[in-house]
Amino acid sequence: MNRTGLGDDSAFRPGTWLRKQVAARADGKLTGQRSALLDALRQRAGIVTG
Repeated sequence: MNRTGLGDDSAFRPGTWLRKQVAARADGKLTGQRSALLDALRQRAGIVTG
């Protein structure tokens, strides 16, 4: 199932998704574009969380 976190998707766990994406990048499974998006997301999350 492709989880989006929208609506009533109570099973969506963004932290789990993020860890899986980081692991996929470490394994060389992400494209350059997806890796750049992941970096931008992590940078933005750092700004929001302090």
